[in-house]
Amino acid sequence: MIFLIILFFCLSLIALGVAAYSSAVQDTVLHHFASSIYYKFGTKKLVFGFAWNWWFRSDWKNKWITDENGKLILDENDNRIPRLTKILFWELQAVQLYDAWHFFKMLKIGMNILADIFASVTAVLIALTFSPSLLVWLILAIIYFIIQAFVWNYIFNNNYNNWMLSKVAKTTLEFKR
Repeated sequence: MIFLIILFFCLSLIALGVAAYSSAVQDTVLHHFASSIYYKFGTKKLVFGFAWNWWFRSDWKNKWITDENGKLILDENDNRIPRLTKILFWELQAVQLYDAWHFFKMLKIGMNILADIFASVTAVLIALTFSPSLLVWLILAIIYFIIQAFVWNYIFNNNYNNWMLSKVAKTTLEFKR
């Protein structure tokens, strides 16, 4: 049972780490795209049926069909035409797949939910194995909160500040300090 407690505790921290990484990607793409490692000037490729740089920060036009100049195409009633993605037999507007910001937001939310589930399983296993008192639960909760804060901040800050900016951007940021 102790093995399961350790396993689910580690799984919760891994899921939290992936959520922090996803949040760092979101912020990098939104705030520092042009100076990030994701920016490749002039790079366009076909993704989900249309040509563009997938890492480009969120653009509301990605949800709608546009012409080659990026201008919205309207139907006969002057309504925007949604961009649809076919998955198996269904066509749907899968905004989460149309750019990096939305994709990593979806991933962040999913990983936060998984981290909570794994932490809850850990708590149930601790309760079944040790039957701790209320004071012990309070101490465990505070320790878990501190560990979560450390994991989130370490992974987010290192990715956002150190690993996702290009070397040119890092030099510029250091020069400004």
